[in-house]
Amino acid sequence: MVESAPEGMSVHIPRLQYFLLDEGAYSDEELKAMPNNLAAAMFRIENSRDGAVVGEVVGQIDAILGPEQRGLRRVLLMWILRVVLATRLPENMIPEVQNLAELRDMMDRERNWEKWWTQKGMDEGRREGERVVLLRQLRRRFGPLDEPTEKRVGSTDADTLLEWADRLLTAERIEDVFA
Repeated sequence: MVESAPEGMSVHIPRLQYFLLDEGAYSDEELKAMPNNLAAAMFRIENSRDGAVVGEVVGQIDAILGPEQRGLRRVLLMWILRVVLATRLPENMIPEVQNLAELRDMMDRERNWEKWWTQKGMDEGRREGERVVLLRQLRRRFGPLDEPTEKRVGSTDADTLLEWADRLLTAERIEDVFA
């Protein structure tokens, strides 16, 4: 990808090496055994299916990073709020906090979010299952579906999916399902 350098300039060609870390290859116990390792802490958060672990690791990250690392603290806080928690909690449960210590304290106090942590994943899984079954039944009954119909089924809520599945039982035309 890099052109050959003119004579005498080869010492200036970048030579980059990468070390691949597979975060999924480590168990929580292995990562927990590295208490001062920021990468291990982030891997624990990524792999976690338990909200209590995230609260524990936020405290660990807060302890690892010194006060002079304000920029990194802010970046990690934003990553936890906007990536980790945003994919696992309802939007109204994402806390308004200014730093890692506030987030850790909030997670220690507020145990209600743990219920949402698992509930959101279960709801999304249930909706996806309902969507797959409805699409399969529609195809069996009415043949191949057009793209707008596929998108419509894919973007609706769980209650509407169930209503459409009920209508499918008596529908004579595909339009009757969505009426």
